[in-house]
This record gives sequence, structure tokens and C-alpha cells, in this order.
Amino acid sequence: MRLQSYIHHELLQTWIYIF
Repeated sequence: MRLQSYIHHELLQTWIYIF
């Protein structure tokens, strides 16, 4: 399980949601 990859995915989802 890649925690860093998971966090990166969450950040992308957050930015996409904001904009």
C-alpha cells in the first residue's frame, strides 16, 4: 500500500472539487 500515492490522489480530488 502506497500511502504517498493515496495522499497524492486525495489532493488531486480536492483541487478538482474546489475548481
